[in-house]
Amino acid sequence: MVAMVAVAAMVAMVAPVALMTLVAVMVAMVAMVAVAAMVALVTLVAPPWLPAVCAGTLNGLSVTGDAQHQYQTLHKMYNNCEIVMGNLEIVLIDHSQDLSFLQTIREVTGYILIAMNVFAALPLQNLRVIRGTQFYEERFALFVLLNYNPNNTQALRQLRLHQLTEILAGGVYIEKNAQLCHVDTVEWRDIMRDTRLEPLVRDNGHGCAPCHESCGGHCWGPGPEDCQKCGRAPTLIAVMVVGAVFLSCSLVLLALLYWRGKKIQKKRAMRRYLERGEGIWIPDGDSIKIPVSIKVIQDWSGQQSFHAVTDVSVPLVLWVGLGVFQVSPRIPGCSGDAPGMFQVPPWTRGVSP
Repeated sequence: MVAMVAVAAMVAMVAPVALMTLVAVMVAMVAMVAVAAMVALVTLVAPPWLPAVCAGTLNGLSVTGDAQHQYQTLHKMYNNCEIVMGNLEIVLIDHSQDLSFLQTIREVTGYILIAMNVFAALPLQNLRVIRGTQFYEERFALFVLLNYNPNNTQALRQLRLHQLTEILAGGVYIEKNAQLCHVDTVEWRDIMRDTRLEPLVRDNGHGCAPCHESCGGHCWGPGPEDCQKCGRAPTLIAVMVVGAVFLSCSLVLLALLYWRGKKIQKKRAMRRYLERGEGIWIPDGDSIKIPVSIKVIQDWSGQQSFHAVTDVSVPLVLWVGLGVFQVSPRIPGCSGDAPGMFQVPPWTRGVSP
């Protein structure tokens, strides 16, 4: 009998714990399933505001297969790609291939290598930033070399990097591109963030058409739509705007903290006055708060005694003997010789402050 009672008591004690443990495990399992479902949903149906990211390469000038194989590999890797996480290497591409799929690329985190190609134009007109987290030949974020066929007229003629405004790290090397025009008119120092580096642009196309008159001598091609866009000024303006907003918010926050600190200081001072047996008195017609001692009003008849604290917002009503009067900074029912001072009325005889 005793054993049965002990077992029942143990079950009664353990059952709630086991139930709570079971509920916790079930909740954890449901959460894991929900997270897995969300990850699968994001993987299958990517939101339109998420950029398409693709991996880059690190092959340099080494290639496998012929030009057709190179093109197929390039198309498979960068079709519908917006951000290249790594290096964009375009090497050994024939003039007959369609490279329009490259126009979706907006950013390259590593370097760009364009070498030994014979297509006429590079459709990277939406490329905005080369971050230069990796360099080609340990120095360059943009490397363009030998893009022409010496046996015929097939060659790279325009880069068309119309939107390129920033190369965050690394330099520029463009050399021995026999028919590449207008690269010597581009203000590369305005694009390169590292001002210590000098762009190496030499031995490229000659006899090219001049820039359009509206371009101010800096362009990617001969048309008015090919003018070079200013790269560093918008970035500087954006930094200044962000800095001004941050400074304004900081000043407002400091002012709020100072105001809050003063209020807390005043409240603590008033609390100390009250804890020490003191009160606050505001004279009539003035805004100065003066700490005053608490007056003890005693009924000589021995019936009761009072502790009255004068306060500007909550007047204290004293019931003394047969009469009622208020003790406050402004005493409407009492006679006074001067504003802010009061006397005990005649009908409170026998009551001494």
